[in-house]
Amino acid sequence: MVLEHNASDVILAWHHSIWALLNGLPSRPRRLVVVVNPVGGRRRALATYKNKVAPLLHRAAITTSLTVTEYQGHGREVGEGVGEGVDGVVAVGGDGLVNEVVLGLLLRSCRLHHHDPHDHTRPLPSTKLRLGIIPGGSTDATCHGTHGTSDVITAALHIIMGDSRSVDLAAVYSGDKLQSVATTMVSYGYFGDLLRTSERWRCLGPTRYLVAGLVQFFRNRSYEGSLKVLTPATPLSHTYDIDKCNHDCGVCDNAALSTSKPGEWLQFNGRWSIVTSAVMSCACRLTPHGISPTAHLGDGCTDLILVSGGSRWRVLTYLLRTAYTGDAARLNHVNMHRVQEVHFTPKVNKPKSSWNCDGEQLLEPTLRLKVHCQRLRLFSRGVESAGDSYTKTTTSPSASCKNASSV
Repeated sequence: MVLEHNASDVILAWHHSIWALLNGLPSRPRRLVVVVNPVGGRRRALATYKNKVAPLLHRAAITTSLTVTEYQGHGREVGEGVGEGVDGVVAVGGDGLVNEVVLGLLLRSCRLHHHDPHDHTRPLPSTKLRLGIIPGGSTDATCHGTHGTSDVITAALHIIMGDSRSVDLAAVYSGDKLQSVATTMVSYGYFGDLLRTSERWRCLGPTRYLVAGLVQFFRNRSYEGSLKVLTPATPLSHTYDIDKCNHDCGVCDNAALSTSKPGEWLQFNGRWSIVTSAVMSCACRLTPHGISPTAHLGDGCTDLILVSGGSRWRVLTYLLRTAYTGDAARLNHVNMHRVQEVHFTPKVNKPKSSWNCDGEQLLEPTLRLKVHCQRLRLFSRGVESAGDSYTKTTTSPSASCKNASSV
């Protein structure tokens, strides 16, 4: 929008009014570190930042320090090395870059709090510094899941206005070591194999995910293993609820005010085509409802999704329902559970997959995932759009726990 007027005094009054409003926002950032991945998505991230975002930040009198990543892990190094006097970090790229920067910010916070990041028995400290996300990848699920849109200007304005929202962070451990963190999802089987295959075809750009997906579909692989999951003692919400997480979410507000006590451990043994832990809805342009439509941004839980293996039809119906209707939980071969912690162990002497963690590959199949409630601070206020055609599934609480046994 452009405001025009013939009288210079009116224009001056507008100018003073706008600056008065901006200066009246106490949480508005003044100094930001910007990290751009120039090769992510369609390789447009750097141009998007320079042409659309940088001019807005400049007009808002925000000082920036720009780093263009040069190698894998560079984003983590930048996040970990942020100095004093900075109000936040902005990641311009896809979910892979966001993953790197979040891990760096977490390690920085652990260092400042003298906390061992590999100690899975203690709660992780908050990242403290806020992270802004400018979409520039193939799916941009983190941005879409926290704003309700992947629009670049909308994301930039949330940063300029100084919006703030704390969301959950899942720590991923292998053995006794912290391997990574997840803000969207961690998935084994189909999506892990898809990522591994797509890495060999990076020259195809975002199209490689479609091609790799078709390849994995026709391969029809499934994997045997065991799962132990920790359920909350008093769940604040369920996977079959109607209400979705939004900018004024009572579930997330209650989670921030109270410590959710652990409940009981459940044991699962089976053969699955897909094992996914969704930390948020993972909504994006490809799946507008998300992998788990009623997941919350800050309830301290992750939604475990299990798709039974052995049939291409099972995989196909799950993928179609997820992409177009958002009601995959209705399928008999799909189980969903809202949990706080996940332990996965593959069956010995059986074929193994790898994990897809926010678009980054983890090769070790044995994994421990633990959700830390609202440890990541974002320049965001949550999803504001309420116009959604999604309807409540008919899954009952008892049905969502089929094939589970207490341990």
